[in-house]
Amino acid sequence: MPTAAQIARQAGCWCAPSSSAFPISMRSASQLRTTPSPKARQRLWRAVLDELVELRSRIVMVRLAGIERMKLMYGPELSRLPEPACEQLLVALAVLISFESWDQMRHWYDLSMEAAQGVWRSAIDRMRPSAG
Repeated sequence: MPTAAQIARQAGCWCAPSSSAFPISMRSASQLRTTPSPKARQRLWRAVLDELVELRSRIVMVRLAGIERMKLMYGPELSRLPEPACEQLLVALAVLISFESWDQMRHWYDLSMEAAQGVWRSAIDRMRPSAG
């Protein structure tokens, strides 16, 4: 099956490099309206959707791995909590340390890397139950 980049080239659209997190650019998506062939447009959309599904599954894997890592790192503290509270805390911690959170702190609030790390550490320390 051809990649989205190959189909986009055939349709006269531009694709971002394959190393990009989002392989199909918004420019190529907007050019779909001007692609002369409806069949080429349909093939490109299918390829875009396939790549987005793959990207979504990678994101899910990374997020699940993060939660598993937190279970190991904070095992003693988490073991003191009942199951529902433990799961809720893990969800809150996962949201706190997400890529989106980091992006907001660095680019929206304009925090330095050290300041953003400090925010994370401080918030995590306040959220964790005592291990003692």
